Amino acid sequence: MKSKKHLILICLPAMILAFSGCAGRNNSGIPPSEKKDIQVMSTSSPVLITTDTSGIPEGADIDALASSVFKLEVYDSKGIKTATGTGFVYGDPKVLTTSAHVIVNMDYMKVTRDNGETFKITAKASYADKDKDIALFKLPADLDLPALKLKEGTPPRGTPVFTLGSQAGLTNLLTTGVVSGTWNESDIDYLLFTAPVSGGNSGGPVFDYDGNVVAVVIGTYEKAQNLNIGLVANELPETE
Repeated sequence: MKSKKHLILICLPAMILAFSGCAGRNNSGIPPSEKKDIQVMSTSSPVLITTDTSGIPEGADIDALASSVFKLEVYDSKGIKTATGTGFVYGDPKVLTTSAHVIVNMDYMKVTRDNGETFKITAKASYADKDKDIALFKLPADLDLPALKLKEGTPPRGTPVFTLGSQAGLTNLLTTGVVSGTWNESDIDYLLFTAPVSGGNSGGPVFDYDGNVVAVVIGTYEKAQNLNIGLVANELPETE
């Protein structure tokens, strides 16, 4: 795999958008010449996704992990919802991370916790790396959240993994799969994995079965059978 030519960015647009409405060269690191081959995944109605979670060990407390993962709904200056994605906290529990392409044209963001509570973020990103497709936001000071742990190094092929994310605009759905391999482009390391992801998953965590974050979901490949991509956790900035 030598390029991002067939990468589908998987924020969930509120309506069908042109490529520039969800992501661009400055947000994804994809050369302008390859934009024509990239599609934004759009879902018009919720689709429930079920997976067999019996293989997840008891050591991975799904509910505890989900308390640090959020559904993000992005609105523009006219109050129109432009995208849905996923975010989570690691390191500093007062800092939320997501994919930069989720927040294109953001005026404010509605954040939904796993328990259904909601709040708004109106400030701009405190940090953004458009090549790695990562953005950070300060969270309200009164939130008391456990920070997820990042995995050091890259898990080998065959490692079981699972995701929590806002697929189809729902909150913290779980999918399972394995690590397929790794990929490096422009000195950035990516993880390839088979846990199903779709619109709304962008910016969400990929976990190993010990509950460590091994990658951040970025997208999926159009011309592959369930081959998905995440930024390796080692590539994330320090938040503490």
